[in-house]
Amino acid sequence: MNLALQPDGEDWLVSGTLQGQPIEHRLNGNVAPVSDLGQMMAVNSLFDQGGDQVTLDVWLPDANPTQFLASRVQLTDKKQGDAVLTMGPLSMDVRFEPSGSVLAGSFKSGATEIHMERIWADGAFPGQ
Repeated sequence: MNLALQPDGEDWLVSGTLQGQPIEHRLNGNVAPVSDLGQMMAVNSLFDQGGDQVTLDVWLPDANPTQFLASRVQLTDKKQGDAVLTMGPLSMDVRFEPSGSVLAGSFKSGATEIHMERIWADGAFPGQ
């Protein structure tokens, strides 16, 4: 898979190769997908400015390169940073740092439970 998402007039254009085949697909130009950094900043604002959930539009080419998905973060324990992250059909339990960075998470895939954790990170948002 080798895909790119770029603005094209009033739409978004997905182009590249998918499963060895060329692809060119237009997506709704009224949607403003956020980057990984944008997602971190949105979660960070939940800790800094209050609130317990945020929903953002994201492009996840591994899941489906021909549409944007709603990504929803619902804090379940703000003090611990625990949340449920839902992206399309995938739902996972996640622990965030107040910066918005994911510390660890887990989700089920069939009968298997997959656990992940960050192994290294460096840097900070300005003012933190």
